[in-house]
Amino acid sequence: MNTHITSNFLNNVTFLNSLEQSVIDALRANAEIVNFESGEVILREGDSSNAAWVVIEGKVQIYKERLDGQHLFLHTVQAGELFGEQALITGNKRNACARAQTPVAALRLPEVAFLAAISTQSGIREKFVLLGDKQLYENIARESTLLKSMSLDGGPSQSGRERVVADSQVLFREGDEASHIYVILSGRAAVYQLKDGDQVLLAKMTQGQTIGELALIHHLPRAATVIAEGNLRLYEIDADYFYKLNKGSEELRDYLQVLEKIYILPRRGFVTQYKGRYLGHDAFNTLYDLSDGTKLIASNVIGEKLCNLERVLTATEATLKIKTLHYVDESRAIKREIRLNQNGQIYGLTVFGEWSELPDLYVKAMDGIKLEAAEIEKFSLTGSINVVREPTTTSINDQVICHCINIKRKTLHAEIIGGANDFLTLQNVTSCGTVCGGCIPTIKELLGGPSSVPVKVREEIVVCESIRTFRLEPLQGEALQSFPGQHIILEAEIEGNWVRRPYTLSAPVRDGSYEVTIKRESYGRFSSWMFDERRDDMPLRISPPQGNYFWREGENPVVCLVAGIGVTPALAICRTIVDTKLKNRLHTDYSAHSFLDFAYASELTAATESFSNITLKLRATSLESRLNLAEIKRLHAELPTADYFLCGPQGYIDSVTRHLQDVGIATERVHTEVFVQVGSGPIVKIPNEKKSVLRRKRSGEPDLSLLFIEPKPQPTKKPPNMLIQWLANFDSRYSLELIFAGKRIAPFEAFINWCEYKLAGVDPHLPSDHLAFPKLAILGQIGGFKAMFKKVEHRVGSNREIARKKLKEGKPLCPNTPDGLTFTSSAPSFEIPQIEEMKPYVDTVWRRTSATPGSALYITRSPTAARYLLCGPKTIDRGSLPNHYFQKAIGHPDLSQTSGCKAGGLLIGQYHDNKTWESERNLAIKLVGSATLNERTESIKSVIEDICNDEIDLFIERHPNQIFDGAFFMEILTIRVALYTTLPGVDEVLLDRLGCNYLHALLELTQCIRTLIRAGSHPTPKMKKQFMEIAEKARAATSTIGDSVRDAHARGELTQDQINSSMNHYILFGENGESPNNNDLTGVLGGFLGGASESTGHSMAWALYELGRNPELYKNVQKEVDAFNADHNGQTMTPNDYDERPITLAFIYELQRLHTGLPFSPRQSSAKGVVPPDPETGIGSFEYPNDAFIIIALFAINLDPETFSKPNQIHLEHFFEGITPSMKLREQGARVQKNALDLESKFRYLPFSAGPASCPGRGFNKIESILIIDSLMRRYDFSLVNPEQIVATSEMKLLPGPMPGELGLRIRQR
Repeated sequence: MNTHITSNFLNNVTFLNSLEQSVIDALRANAEIVNFESGEVILREGDSSNAAWVVIEGKVQIYKERLDGQHLFLHTVQAGELFGEQALITGNKRNACARAQTPVAALRLPEVAFLAAISTQSGIREKFVLLGDKQLYENIARESTLLKSMSLDGGPSQSGRERVVADSQVLFREGDEASHIYVILSGRAAVYQLKDGDQVLLAKMTQGQTIGELALIHHLPRAATVIAEGNLRLYEIDADYFYKLNKGSEELRDYLQVLEKIYILPRRGFVTQYKGRYLGHDAFNTLYDLSDGTKLIASNVIGEKLCNLERVLTATEATLKIKTLHYVDESRAIKREIRLNQNGQIYGLTVFGEWSELPDLYVKAMDGIKLEAAEIEKFSLTGSINVVREPTTTSINDQVICHCINIKRKTLHAEIIGGANDFLTLQNVTSCGTVCGGCIPTIKELLGGPSSVPVKVREEIVVCESIRTFRLEPLQGEALQSFPGQHIILEAEIEGNWVRRPYTLSAPVRDGSYEVTIKRESYGRFSSWMFDERRDDMPLRISPPQGNYFWREGENPVVCLVAGIGVTPALAICRTIVDTKLKNRLHTDYSAHSFLDFAYASELTAATESFSNITLKLRATSLESRLNLAEIKRLHAELPTADYFLCGPQGYIDSVTRHLQDVGIATERVHTEVFVQVGSGPIVKIPNEKKSVLRRKRSGEPDLSLLFIEPKPQPTKKPPNMLIQWLANFDSRYSLELIFAGKRIAPFEAFINWCEYKLAGVDPHLPSDHLAFPKLAILGQIGGFKAMFKKVEHRVGSNREIARKKLKEGKPLCPNTPDGLTFTSSAPSFEIPQIEEMKPYVDTVWRRTSATPGSALYITRSPTAARYLLCGPKTIDRGSLPNHYFQKAIGHPDLSQTSGCKAGGLLIGQYHDNKTWESERNLAIKLVGSATLNERTESIKSVIEDICNDEIDLFIERHPNQIFDGAFFMEILTIRVALYTTLPGVDEVLLDRLGCNYLHALLELTQCIRTLIRAGSHPTPKMKKQFMEIAEKARAATSTIGDSVRDAHARGELTQDQINSSMNHYILFGENGESPNNNDLTGVLGGFLGGASESTGHSMAWALYELGRNPELYKNVQKEVDAFNADHNGQTMTPNDYDERPITLAFIYELQRLHTGLPFSPRQSSAKGVVPPDPETGIGSFEYPNDAFIIIALFAINLDPETFSKPNQIHLEHFFEGITPSMKLREQGARVQKNALDLESKFRYLPFSAGPASCPGRGFNKIESILIIDSLMRRYDFSLVNPEQIVATSEMKLLPGPMPGELGLRIRQR
């Protein structure tokens, strides 16, 4: 590349060649040569100017950076040409970029020298100005379709003129008549609009943008006021010429059609949309021009679930450090990336897959709201930030559905009624769902199913005080013909929720309208809305006529036995016969309480007078007998070949059906439709839910004995102390341990280890406890493992400290040196019994625990081993015991054993390469994951408050000093909260009984499985029989819960909100539109209820125990509860409020640590493997054989003294690291949560296990725990009957909890 120039080089540069030679020489003397690589940027748009440039060699490309990230090419500067001089002459910032198209050598002419040179000769500066104007028009014409259509690429024309508006002067005002359109040549303009008496800044517009076109297009007054910021240079075009251009230019018309998709975001600015490209795909591109000068570009790829948002960075912002957050969930096809600046503000997003929180994140990006530390951590773990929207006070119709471009509900309703009856049409006319797609589910709900059509009420007829007929005219297409007796689904949006009701058509289609007859029910939300609240501008839609309950013309006579509003199918049949003058015989027996309650009695009577083949019996049951067997016999004798159509309340249908059966009428000739009175009891609305759930009151008085059980100590069998001591010390007493030459030699232990290695393949380097199984039988699982870990720690635990020192010295110990965190044992291998007699039979994946004579057993509390075993290779999976038995009891018998589909599921099946597990895992996340539970927070609190009001307060009043069992109290309380909130609409008295039945069945099942495991390969016939009976109980318990939901739905007792509740919806429709069978339901519902009751219930029982033993802790927690409720005026805590509760959070974390609900995580190997060494010590690696049974002792990890300074007591400071007195309350809470997350990420705190099979209900546990603590401690004082008593841990149930009968409590009002 050139490093010098010839003396006459500048003499050949345009405009400079007219300068005196001495001036050129002086300019050359101040110049310097700069070399640039191909692609290197020389000048940036928006930068200040300090030099002009001349290309010596190569090519320079001049371009502009568009908001969508694309580059608009302007022209190429060749060797010997000048560039960058215009900014020096005008004093403005650079209005374009320059980069080296090839390797370039350029001459830099400093500002002072260049301006001095061109000032020496008159006329040169003016030439540069004219050249600049020509370039300006050429450049803007490339960007502006309007100027391009006017052929202004060479400069101004007679069709318009330039205009300059001085700083702070008004171009036009809101409300002015529109007479011109403007293109900004240079400068900036601010756009204001009057809102509530104040001028609100909407946007700032810059070079190349068009102003005032929408008012001309629509012949409207100006919608905003435009004011110059600095000198504003414009090109002004009058209206007549604009209309002429618009008529003659197809390109301009297309451009203006795009301009019509400009949206005003209140208090934010403008949004402009156009179709473009993103990553090579067709996309909707959205440009945000916000009032504070911020610009954003959003892209939504058409036909793909791919969205991107980018902030257009200023030169200063481009230098800031950007932090990128990632979340990937391959099982749900989700990839999410958030880009933040150093202050936590969103600078960019890229999302693949659906994300309901995306609109809220776009709003945060627009408003510059930073993500809190807890939100960032939450995203990293779950892919969610738990956005909670502020409650709105606007009307339903004014609610914003598409937040990205401010599309309101009423706008969508108007377009739907106007004919936009599918999503693509609605999207085309409103652009809804084109930015981030987060509003699409709501919009599709507004549209209804693919066959639903909007209708209007053509006529409303008052039949009597409580009955009205509505004639509904479709707004799209024609009404479809129906058969008498068929029904339609009528849908209305009530308080923001779509409510659906089936109604029988009471007439054939007449005049293009459907007709339904509706009775007002006392507590019927839909009927009350239709009678009292419906307006013509409110949306209604219906399904096509449907149902198999209908009459077709034939030879057989028809008998309609109907009651109440169930007359509608009889009315439809009668009207069909009358309208078409059919000869079919029709008899109707119509029952009602009195003659005032008959609907359409006069019309039905008139039909009998005009048609001899139609007869009618009006039966007023208050004055005469109900339809009885004798009258059915008479009808049958008169019309022996008749078909019967029954419609009415359930009691009426049951009675009449029995009479027909007694007479002997064939079942296929009886057609039944049950009329359900919806809303048969008072309903209470649970407020502030995304989908508000209506929960029915109880049908009976609360049974206080379910919650408050008197403590009854359990019988215990304690072995003699001498036996325990002997077993605990057996190895050391009989291992013949010798010290020789300073080394420990234990020949007996070495011999045993060699035997275990040969028989079971255990790693001979690890310490072994040869009597592990007898000790567990005597001391219990947790007690036994604690004793064994203590012994191993005493023997080889010092190796860790030695290894750390050696590692620092660069002399690491051998990796398989034992570190005292893992030990082994062995047991005889036995064949796992299959129990083929079970019906249904579950063929599990497990046959034998090992192919060798012995089974290798490993027990570890090593964080490194836990990470490897829980998150590592596919050859490690959930083990055979006790999963084999649980799988047989509550697994899936109808799933075949293949490599991709295995029996079992969420809690009990293998999880590697198991589609069943994947499906149930995803379903569990959907049912009880954070997003679902956060929506249900208000419902959980409401349930707890109802139990406090209706039961706990009543108990205190009646039994002020009675002692009750805290373990049972919390277990029953938590399962009821789970049932009430996940199964809304089902009678709560029924749920109480079903919940208790399930807990009892689960307890029996757990104890029975332990008996079977102890029996090994040969359970007795009695054991097998007992297991089958108990398994059937467990299935029956969950099946009955499912049936109660289905029955409530069949009777019409569930509102649409209750149907849409996640668990109800799954029970009714499954994942593919079909209700799951009871076997599938058992696996899902059983695991959820067991975890919800035992995990949270035991944790909260331990909370009462620990608070009762620590008065200072009790005082601090209660003080924080009171302060929070005072600050928040009693409002329900949301996840965003957790940071204000550092003490409560730390207390819950400590409970989960000290009383780990899931103490063990058993795994089984399907191939040999090696656990890596601990990176801190370099030791602790061990080998395991095929079919090894490995137990990760989570409870022992949570009690590690190297992590927790006071491992065996509640010590909140374990989670207070980094908290200082100067920190704000929210900062303290965020730090507590961060500390817990940090410990979990290091596998040093594992309350819910980890990896793909970690507990999906941890979110439910946290939310329910906090709300229970809040509600109970705000209202009551609890005290232990015996604060000095050490409550033992019970292993009788599925998960360990306080020993029943030992946690005696008293409760009093505060």
